[in-house]
Amino acid sequence: MPDIITLLVPALKAGKASKIAEEASLLKNLSKAEKELALEKQTQKYLEGYYETLRKESDDFSKKLEEKTAESEVKESFDNVKNELDEQIPTQKEILKNKLKIKYENNVRKYFYEDVEMGSASISNGGYLSFDINIPRNLQKQKFSTEIIEESISFFEKQGKMVNGIQARWLSAAKYENGVSTNLKSFSFDYLDNHLSKEISAFNTPTGKIAKKNGFTKVLIDDWDVLDLGGNRPAEIYWIELKFKKP
Repeated sequence: MPDIITLLVPALKAGKASKIAEEASLLKNLSKAEKELALEKQTQKYLEGYYETLRKESDDFSKKLEEKTAESEVKESFDNVKNELDEQIPTQKEILKNKLKIKYENNVRKYFYEDVEMGSASISNGGYLSFDINIPRNLQKQKFSTEIIEESISFFEKQGKMVNGIQARWLSAAKYENGVSTNLKSFSFDYLDNHLSKEISAFNTPTGKIAKKNGFTKVLIDDWDVLDLGGNRPAEIYWIELKFKKP
C-alpha cells in the first residue's frame, strides 16, 4: 500500500497545498482501517485520472496517425500520376528540339524554325564557340537561344572537340531589331546607364546568363568600338568582342 506522500504528489504538483494539508489532517485522525480505506479510494481516483489521460493521448495520437497516413497516401497517388504525366508529356527542351531544324555543313550548324533561320554556331581551333543568333520578335522569350547554344555545346563535345568557352561579338547592324543586337542593347544599358561593371553587365545579357549556366563563369573583354566624349565611360558602344570561359 503506498504511503500518504506518494498519493499526495499529484496534488502538490497542481498547487493544491491547502487541500493536501486538510486531507493529511483528516487522515491522522482516522483509524487504521479508515486510513487504509481512504488511501485506497485516493489511489483509485488517481489511477482513474491517470488512465483517462492516457486514453485521451492515445486517441489523439491515433487520430494524427490516421491523418498522416491519409496524407501520405494522397501524396503517393499524386506523385504516381505526376510521374506518369511526365513520361507522356515532352519537356520544353524536347519540344524546342523538335521545332528546330538543323543543317550542318562546312563546320557550321544552322538552326531553322519553319524555314526561318534562327542562328548559327561554329567552333574555332582554340575550342571557342561563336554564334550568330537573331530570333524574330514574335518568337523571342521561348528559349530558342538557350536551345541553340546548349545543343551546339553538346554536339561539338560529342564530336570529340574541346569546348573551352564562348566567343561573342555583339554589334549594331540593320538585321537586328532597332539596329542593335539584344546582347549589345542589354550590355550597354547595364554598363552605360546603370554604371555596373563590364563583367556584371556581360553576365546579365541573354548569352551571358546561358554561358554562366553552362559553367563559363569567367569573362574577358577583348575589344570594343565606342563613342568616347571624354567621360569616365563612353557615350555609346558600337560593338564589343568578349569571351566567356571556365575559371
